Amino acid sequence: MRGVVTGGSDAALLADLVDPPDTGTRLSTDELVSLTRLMLSAGVEAPATVLGRAMLRLLGDDAADWRAFVRRRTDPTAMADELLRLVYAGDVAALRTATTDLALPSGTVPRGTAVLLAWISALHDPAVYRQPEALLPHRDGPKFVGFGGGRHYCPGRRLGRAILAVGLDRLRARLPGLRLATDGPFPIAEREVGGMVTTLPVRW
Repeated sequence: MRGVVTGGSDAALLADLVDPPDTGTRLSTDELVSLTRLMLSAGVEAPATVLGRAMLRLLGDDAADWRAFVRRRTDPTAMADELLRLVYAGDVAALRTATTDLALPSGTVPRGTAVLLAWISALHDPAVYRQPEALLPHRDGPKFVGFGGGRHYCPGRRLGRAILAVGLDRLRARLPGLRLATDGPFPIAEREVGGMVTTLPVRW
């Protein structure tokens, strides 16, 4: 990646990052490397990771959830939202700093304390989600919070949801009879964005 950002690139986006057309402010090489790595992992690996884990979830238990998705013509965006909540890429946590004293059932988090927010646990909280482990595409309740919030809100959130929804919709249209070809195991590789399903044998 360092060679790409220092040696020039034919990609318009990278070229504009290296040599901004509208400002004299330039990022350092380390900043460019960090930013392009983030774009690669969040823009390419993350959608592939979530789609693979989503299909593994849908095709499990003799593909009952997949068949229901096909038969009921479930809205793919609603299904994408529920799958993001249910099978997010991995046990990812966000490092944040408390800006005020925060009282929790387990105790008080003092202002200035670094905390890890395990949003995966929050998305499976039975006090918030009815049947939290069930796949209910049109459930009421909070949506996926893994995209962050406030100034930490992911700028690619709409694109990420759209990629998953379109992927599900096209697979349903082209391969409605999709099934797992084996009983597993299905290898999971830990990547920068979480656990990626590396092999998913299927038949149709």
